[in-house]
Amino acid sequence: MLKLIRSGPRNDHGSITALAVSLLLFVITMGLGLFQICRLLSGNSEFKDAVNAGALNATKAAMQDPSVDRIPGDEYEILTGAIESDKGLTLKNFNRVAGVEFLVELNESAMESEGSSTARSKDHAKQLDKTVGNLAQLFSSNLLGIARRIGHFDSVAADGDNYLRMFGSRVIGDLGDLGWDKSYVNPGTASNVYMNDNQIPYGLRDKLKVKDCQQLPTTPITINGNKNYYVCGYMQIDSLVDHSVRPPRRSYFFPLRPPLKPHLISEQEFDLHREAPALIDESYAIPNAFRASGKTRIPLADQSMSFTACGLAEATDPGYGMSIPTGFLRVENLSDKAVNLTELVDSAPKIQKLIEQRFYEIDPDFDTSTLDKILDAVGAGHRGYLAGQKKALITPGDAQRVSVRARTSDPDGNSTMSPVITNGYKLQWIPCTGYTGLLGVIQISEDSSGSSGTGRPSLSSN
Repeated sequence: MLKLIRSGPRNDHGSITALAVSLLLFVITMGLGLFQICRLLSGNSEFKDAVNAGALNATKAAMQDPSVDRIPGDEYEILTGAIESDKGLTLKNFNRVAGVEFLVELNESAMESEGSSTARSKDHAKQLDKTVGNLAQLFSSNLLGIARRIGHFDSVAADGDNYLRMFGSRVIGDLGDLGWDKSYVNPGTASNVYMNDNQIPYGLRDKLKVKDCQQLPTTPITINGNKNYYVCGYMQIDSLVDHSVRPPRRSYFFPLRPPLKPHLISEQEFDLHREAPALIDESYAIPNAFRASGKTRIPLADQSMSFTACGLAEATDPGYGMSIPTGFLRVENLSDKAVNLTELVDSAPKIQKLIEQRFYEIDPDFDTSTLDKILDAVGAGHRGYLAGQKKALITPGDAQRVSVRARTSDPDGNSTMSPVITNGYKLQWIPCTGYTGLLGVIQISEDSSGSSGTGRPSLSSN
């Protein structure tokens, strides 16, 4: 006989507990995974920010950190005056050195066009071009020195503010193949040096018909209401270049746009300009963009991570007027009588305009209304110019700062202009390139011809 045995109530408590434990472990695992993913993403963002900051700092440092501490050779005085000798050559002032060379070259080109050039003046222009070319090559080489740039990179990327909290590590400059490259960005745009129409020598205006800066590779920029023509970077200036002075495809100006600040650019833009424009010789071109690379350790994965960033140098301010700050003119009185220099120049507009043009090369903001004051200062402070083969030097500045140069310089040009006869004297103008600082000589001698010339022949200023 069969008996039916009735089972008691089923106990599911153990199954539910196991399921709950499994779910809890799953949630904890997922939570830890999500936390680590968030940590990795946040750490990655911190890492990229640190590398970007380091790359930008390395770019900014290139603007101020001297890559050449001293200019050697005979051109030390004329070039050092343009860079402020205690600062050395930096990205911020190299275009000023290029501007000195450019003005000397303009003067030589003008002298050639009017027939006043000499073998010596051409040699001077060639020598200055060679010196600036050598400086460009040395400057670029030092500028790209890895040790120097990594130091500026690490000083920001690895400092306390950029400590990678999510990774518990720091960023260091990566010496691998991922970075520390150069580029030539924004070809044809403004450098941080501008010039004005008054700086163009008359020989170029009259013979080559270069009337204003718009006929040169310049670009107009208005800053604080002031419109200036900035020389373009990475562009050839063939229209004014004598290739026996400067070889073709050589240019020393590079883009450094005012008044923008250094900033990051994409790697795509950087790579697009890794080679200098075909129109110029890359061996003399100054790079204006730099790529930096950093790396760090990811403790969780026990792996390293690398990232690259690119910085572009910019001017940060309105820049500089092109000039030869150490330039000067010389007055020679070859007569035996005392003369009034101011009256003689005032009565000879042709000479006056030539003097003013050279003063604009020394100071692009020269005020022509101060010319009489400067000439008066020569007479008041340096009476040696009055008679007996004496010489005095005049510079554009107020009366208290007119100074006599201890170093004498012979003119490197010849005069092809007929003397201007006025008030019983002959005024002769001898143009110079400015290579030694000397931009021109005004010679005064007595007129023995008995002419009553007034010195009023006109000189085109158009």
